[in-house]
Amino acid sequence: MGTPELRLRGLILNCLWIGGLCSISGVAAFAQPEPSIGPRKVVAEGPQYTAIHEVGAALDPDASRGIKVVAVWTVENPAYFLQYAVSNDGGKNWTTANLTSTGATQSAADTTVAVATDGTFMATYFSEGSQPAPEDGLYMNIMPPTAPGFGTPTQIHTTPYDFPQLVFGEQAGEGYFCLTTFDGTPGTSPLLFGMASKVGGSWTWGDISEVQMDDADVLGFVAKPAVNAYGDLYMAYIHAEPQGPDYDYSYRALRWTGSQYDFVRPGQDPTWLDEQFHPPANDQFYFNSYVPGEFRIPCIAELAAHPTDPNRLYLVFCDRYADEIGQPGSEDGDMDIYVMRSTDGGETWSPRVRVNQDRLYDPGDPDWDDHVLYDQFMPQIAVDASDRVHVIWYDTRLDHLAANDPGDFRIEMYYAWAFDNGEDPLEFTETSLDVAIKTENLTNPRFIGDYNALLTTGNRVLPLYMGTQHLQSIPGDGQRGPTQRDEAILVNRIFW
Repeated sequence: MGTPELRLRGLILNCLWIGGLCSISGVAAFAQPEPSIGPRKVVAEGPQYTAIHEVGAALDPDASRGIKVVAVWTVENPAYFLQYAVSNDGGKNWTTANLTSTGATQSAADTTVAVATDGTFMATYFSEGSQPAPEDGLYMNIMPPTAPGFGTPTQIHTTPYDFPQLVFGEQAGEGYFCLTTFDGTPGTSPLLFGMASKVGGSWTWGDISEVQMDDADVLGFVAKPAVNAYGDLYMAYIHAEPQGPDYDYSYRALRWTGSQYDFVRPGQDPTWLDEQFHPPANDQFYFNSYVPGEFRIPCIAELAAHPTDPNRLYLVFCDRYADEIGQPGSEDGDMDIYVMRSTDGGETWSPRVRVNQDRLYDPGDPDWDDHVLYDQFMPQIAVDASDRVHVIWYDTRLDHLAANDPGDFRIEMYYAWAFDNGEDPLEFTETSLDVAIKTENLTNPRFIGDYNALLTTGNRVLPLYMGTQHLQSIPGDGQRGPTQRDEAILVNRIFW
């Protein structure tokens, strides 16, 4: 056995194992392990010249039934339909099928999946046609605990609201599925919320109702739910408050009171989550990227709850840094990944912590090359019972470390982790999971979806994401670059 490294407050020291402890100059300390990262595996490939993106995933919380993982994603060819994959061995082997959705003239997208404590998986999504139709709306498909796949769709609501997100929770022995969404009608955009409970052995949805905001003029976008160890439901969302002709944007959080559709702001205190960020000037919740072309970056915040400590919540998001080093600023800077933590159930939040460790943008540095800006974006976050905080994101720094063709931009998938004792600031360690995407190989050169998935159970972490870099080149059609590869859903199996 070689001499292991001890990571302690940013220092890397050699240590000698003595009875399970690490001795450094007579001082004993517990060493933090490093993960074992398995090779990338293909969950599923899309047909040739097909865009495939926005993977949602969940895993069965009861390991005695086997580590069952279900992933659902969108396929664009050219209409949108859904596929899913099931793994019964923790992500090693997968079987794939089309998700039965609505009629042939309908498109389905924005899929998400959650799992109940009894092993029932539920997938939700919106469906709409080119013209308004009775089939439009929000839908769910159920996979019972012993079933090999999903059943037929059930319509939840007749309006195809944007970005439905699903989570499962349990209070006083009663389980519930919660769906958060928003009305994307320009100028309105209220947050919406629905609950499903088990009635007569079947999951039955109540009304989809509006969440009351602070002010009638406030807009809410993309509510991301999370449930803590007590079964309390939280949602983080993009808050847009009118300021003259423009809006001030911030990430905010709400806590469900357990009474119908009533949500409150935890704490009602200035230290409650109200984190401003810096969207583009067009007042949309998409940033412009330094990836060539009209490549968009969603400024969506992801929320996670600690699985055993009900007071710890975590928020991850991307934002620009500009104007001066280390300070938030305009859209002139590059995108970075940030995490905030609450240790009191959302009453107060820590300052943001920068996760990615590349060089900070500094326009005051005379050696800084204005063209060397790299983005980190589309983060996901998960927390395990051993106090490890896991984050993944897309990263473009590799493309600036080599002379690459501007039309062939490379995007890596990065993974970072931090150990959280609930007191000290989070300190992340990062590593690349290798190149995920070459932009010349994308079917849609400006869109790779708005989210990926990150799961954890026991000592296992499963990032699921879209990529192109694993496949053999095939001849292009003259319009998509010299080669064209199928897009695919990929996974790495990470062990601690």
